Amino acid sequence: MKPNRLNILHIVADQHHARMLGCVDPRVITPNTDRLATEGVRLTNHYTQNPICTPSRVCFHSGQYCHNHGYYSLNGPAPSVSELSVSLQGQRPPDRGDR
Repeated sequence: MKPNRLNILHIVADQHHARMLGCVDPRVITPNTDRLATEGVRLTNHYTQNPICTPSRVCFHSGQYCHNHGYYSLNGPAPSVSELSVSLQGQRPPDRGDR
């Protein structure tokens, strides 16, 4: 028997004001996004590590602060994948076959 796997879809929108969703403001028409918000999980109160989108995404996906992964802006050398895959404890996350 195969173990159950989570099916996670992480959507990040650039230049997207939080009130620009039909589920928040009825004047806005976003039926597909509203359906995702209704049937899934919608975060309503969270913070970012960096006001610029790319470093913030690197923080989210690596679990590290900017001063750990070294990516602070939209340009410049990007950290390597191996550097980002190391957790805060210095260990690689377990390989569970997820993609």
